Amino acid sequence: MITASSIAVRRKDTAILDGVSLTAEPGTITMIIGPNGAGKSTFLGVLAGDVRPSSGMVEMGGRDIRQYHPRELAALRAVVPQHTATNVPLPVIDVVQGMAQSRSWWRGNGDYGAMDILEQVELRHKACDMFSTLSGGERQLVMIARALHQLRQGKSSKSVLLLDEPTSALDLRHQRIVYRLMREAADLHSMSVICVSHDVLASAERADRLLVLDRGTCAFVGRPVDLVGTDLLTDRFGVPIEVQRYNELQVRLALVG
Repeated sequence: MITASSIAVRRKDTAILDGVSLTAEPGTITMIIGPNGAGKSTFLGVLAGDVRPSSGMVEMGGRDIRQYHPRELAALRAVVPQHTATNVPLPVIDVVQGMAQSRSWWRGNGDYGAMDILEQVELRHKACDMFSTLSGGERQLVMIARALHQLRQGKSSKSVLLLDEPTSALDLRHQRIVYRLMREAADLHSMSVICVSHDVLASAERADRLLVLDRGTCAFVGRPVDLVGTDLLTDRFGVPIEVQRYNELQVRLALVG
């Protein structure tokens, strides 16, 4: 489980985030949405421990993430960034196995299915290709595979998977694969999955919980079904969005007009 309490981030005189709180339970998917400039990626960076908040605290497993040794943190949380360096001089399989940044951490821990994860993202045939030769979408899939492999090797019962726009460069087929892997990470491996996305429709339909940010503040946090009958998304995104109940827990969104 990961908990963020009253997170604020200020740069000079500008408030990037102001009092944002979130709790993501194991076995759930939390989608973070909001207009451009809402602070979504900054908040994800705070959750990852990569951005230091001006105030507030992030706890993972009941412990301040700043107290973790980097090796401990690597076993508990993995991050899929929005943008990835293209000049990594390694084969795909080495990137998935963590050799690019954490060679010493992985050494001696064995391999828990790197090729299997590559097969799940339909890139097993690229295992020996150089990472730098892949397309943008393929690199994105490799980084998702790497994050899943990292957490499965860590074998923690309270791991956290953080993703920033993981489907932005993918076609529809591979978007569905990524969403399926996120669901499996939550349901089968009890991970707390937190994902930033600009795809409002898919986010609301696939999330267990939804965090809506607007100008650095929390406009909504809760179950997507709690948005049924409200104009919150319409007001925040400036386009008419109808939230329809699909079943007891799920919704379907439709653009009106």
